[in-house]
Amino acid sequence: ALQNIIENAVKYSTKGSGITVDVTDKIVRISNSSQPLSKAELKKIWQPYYRADKSRHKKGNGLGLSIVKSILDLHRTKYDMTMKDGCMVFQAEFSEE
Repeated sequence: ALQNIIENAVKYSTKGSGITVDVTDKIVRISNSSQPLSKAELKKIWQPYYRADKSRHKKGNGLGLSIVKSILDLHRTKYDMTMKDGCMVFQAEFSEE
């Protein structure tokens, strides 16, 4: 799941920008500069086959994030994807269960 998130960060980063990965005891946060997505688009990114119009020219079939969602849900992981200050930010909080 995290590999897919990191690969997406690389694929969709603004050219010449970096990717940040922060890891603590329970939280993983991956962020990259990106074309902005609306709140409506962010809600849809977890749906199978959904691809934002801005990403239609990129390789892929739109299944990656729906698979990530299934994996994280099975592990009862809290997660979200947000836009903050021109960056796409994925955050997952893992429980000790």
